[in-house]
Amino acid sequence: MSNPTTITIRKIEKPEGLIECEWLQKEIWGPSEIFVVPSHQLIAAIKSGGIVLGAFNPEGKLVGFCYGFIGIWNKKLVLYSHILGVLKTYRSQGIGYQLKLEQRKYALEQSIDLITWTFDPLESANAYLNIHRLGGISRTYYVNFYGALDDELNQGLASDRLLVEWYLNSKRVAAREAVGVKREHKTPPYSQITHVEKDKIGCIRLIDYKLNQTNNRLLLQIPCNFQNLKQTSIEATTEWRNKTRKLFAHYFSQGYVVTDFLTHRTSGESASFYFLEKGDGSVSEFYSEKK
Repeated sequence: MSNPTTITIRKIEKPEGLIECEWLQKEIWGPSEIFVVPSHQLIAAIKSGGIVLGAFNPEGKLVGFCYGFIGIWNKKLVLYSHILGVLKTYRSQGIGYQLKLEQRKYALEQSIDLITWTFDPLESANAYLNIHRLGGISRTYYVNFYGALDDELNQGLASDRLLVEWYLNSKRVAAREAVGVKREHKTPPYSQITHVEKDKIGCIRLIDYKLNQTNNRLLLQIPCNFQNLKQTSIEATTEWRNKTRKLFAHYFSQGYVVTDFLTHRTSGESASFYFLEKGDGSVSEFYSEKK
């Protein structure tokens, strides 16, 4: 195991390095070839303006990587970040964050100021990285985005996803990078739209939710560890998927935007929340560019 200061991030462009990325994908998501982006596809993407970045430990072992390709979203040229993965024993060390910052640097060098990608809205670690640390926003919810997935992380549930918009030149993103993980807590009042309780076997359940709130600031709670919950009760995780799907779809349709995500601990219990905000109708206020 290493710490972020001993991890080296660099481009992977040669075939042998990209073949190593195939192995890494199997280690992270399971052995099925169906879920592996092959090296020849990675080569084609790189030659067309995409990028593959690797995270290497001091011994030179590949322990994480991210892959993005050029795309068009809302008639705008973007870098679509398709995959980011880190070996289990190297997670929670900031390696994913380092990979994303290097990806941002590359995109800006190519005069691209927006990176997009999707993630499972019930995965709190991903939400924390994508929304809180990196400063991405989300206002788009995809139902069963990939169809049925049978890899170890996704099997058994619809592959719903949030779309992240990461505006690289925005004041928001610059501010997140400048202060790192230490940020002040929100001061304005937020309205809870979820009511959560533990059941008799200790599973956290979404008991009730509200679709009638009009406060400009809302809180939407999710499980702190969705994969652990899934191992305990597939019924509970399916319930979370179906109910939060309704919440995101409704409030996005009303003009709300996911602007932050935090996990806090009170009375020995941890709780994870999305912050949703509604502005003046122009979503650009949440990602205005630096002056």
